[in-house]
Amino acid sequence: NPTQCNSSHSRLLGFFTTLPGIWRAAQCLRRYADTRSLFPHMANFGKYLCTILYYMSLSLWRHNKSQKLRILFIFWATINAVYVSVWDIVMDWSLMDPYAKHPFLRNTLGFKYAWWYYAAIVIDPIIRFNWIFYAIYGHDVQHSTIVAFMVAFTEVLRRGIWQLFRVENEHCTKYVVRSCKYYESFTKTFTASAVTAPREMCHFHTNSARLRPKQRPQRRSKTDTHHQIWKHNTRRSFLLVCHQ
Repeated sequence: NPTQCNSSHSRLLGFFTTLPGIWRAAQCLRRYADTRSLFPHMANFGKYLCTILYYMSLSLWRHNKSQKLRILFIFWATINAVYVSVWDIVMDWSLMDPYAKHPFLRNTLGFKYAWWYYAAIVIDPIIRFNWIFYAIYGHDVQHSTIVAFMVAFTEVLRRGIWQLFRVENEHCTKYVVRSCKYYESFTKTFTASAVTAPREMCHFHTNSARLRPKQRPQRRSKTDTHHQIWKHNTRRSFLLVCHQ
């Protein structure tokens, strides 16, 4: 029977689709056991748990076309799509910073054009919701095969986009870390040299004619000149009296 021999009615294939999520969820639990850090390991575990439940509900609904299983599939598919879309953009790509130079991106960008990031922010969630075609064409055997191919093809494209921006984010993060370490070492070295250096070297910026702003000579009026002469004569007379 062709309707019973296709891949949508294979329980073993449904189990295989959940294996990557099971392995990654086990890795998150192991990381949590080693570090005892709830975030991000347990949050990442919740993401893969939603992925496992999504593929499980899809396999159950394909095997038994009931309305309850269809609602269950739509429920877990929606939660999984929202969860993984937010994780891709915020955690894996480190985007959505409203105070960055380019709004909702980040301060350090590896690619030249900012619109590439905005396009990726839009494309990734759209492809994450490609399960909608399963819910629409689930009862049609002929269209279900085409839909399965198109969903798998768009998922390959999405993973390629995700990989590009993931590697770019790692590169920018390492660049920022190296810059911070260089700045810290420079400030420590400069502070230490400033403490041990002579006083005239520490104030080199005040003694350098090149760095000092040019000041125009002030012209003294005749009143100021006579006042200075009067002060000088008065001080001289006072000293003569005291000497006598």
